Amino acid sequence: MINRVIDAFKAYNEENQRGFMCAWVIMMKDLRQGKYIEGVGTWRDIWAVNYPDKPIPDSFPNGWIPYGWSFANMMRGVKTGKGEK
Repeated sequence: MINRVIDAFKAYNEENQRGFMCAWVIMMKDLRQGKYIEGVGTWRDIWAVNYPDKPIPDSFPNGWIPYGWSFANMMRGVKTGKGEK
């Protein structure tokens, strides 16, 4: 899944063209709001994959950043050429 996340991050950067940090902030905002992120899904989809034996919370968990979704990890993925595009 991480390659699809990196691809989505790159797409946010291309759409917003304000820099990677701005793209990450917007992507995280969309995730928290429950918007569908192309190739990745919603935060509920991500929760279900990461925590298959835990119930999906009713609302986005306060302060939660999915595994591999930190800004530093996203930038590492961009710099190492990860992603499918």
